[in-house]
Amino acid sequence: MKSGKIYHMGDSSIIEPSLLKNVYDINVKIIEVEGRKFVIAYS
Repeated sequence: MKSGKIYHMGDSSIIEPSLLKNVYDINVKIIEVEGRKFVIAYS
């Protein structure tokens, strides 16, 4: 992952990744840890 500010990290059910990307034009990455999906949005 590139260095930068992480705007959001949480369960993917809370937020829509594509919405974050389209509105804020930032990078969005989805990771899965022990069966739970998390969204990381970062610049």
